[in-house]
Amino acid sequence: MNGTWAGPNWYMEALFSVRRELLAHAPEQYAKFSTLIAYPPRWLNEHLDVYQTATQSPPDQYLVDVISERIDVLLEHDCRSILSNLQIPALVMGTEDDQIVPPHLQQELASLLPRAQLHLFSHGGHLFPITRPRDVVVRMIDWLSRGL
Repeated sequence: MNGTWAGPNWYMEALFSVRRELLAHAPEQYAKFSTLIAYPPRWLNEHLDVYQTATQSPPDQYLVDVISERIDVLLEHDCRSILSNLQIPALVMGTEDDQIVPPHLQQELASLLPRAQLHLFSHGGHLFPITRPRDVVVRMIDWLSRGL
């Protein structure tokens, strides 16, 4: 599991409330803000094309509606009460600098899954599979090679 959580908390609700307002009133600013918080500043500075591509076309009304619905679903998602029933191995990965799903939420998720192993990279942002693809693959291969 990459960059996920067991359920929202006040931070998630506050962050996604701001994102929802931006989306509704300034979709172009939503695109910029979302890109800025998804990646670490240094990585984004070295990959300016990612920012430019993400912000060239703000969401149209259809995408605004879809993203808004996704935000609703994300904030309603809370599986804390059932996680202890899952007896399958899980690798929970995240980063210390994730501004969208902070590491304490991934720590909580791993603590609620009986057979979870947590790995937090020191950096990489929310989209760490993009910013650190090699490290993610190496970590997954290492975890898988230990057997389930």
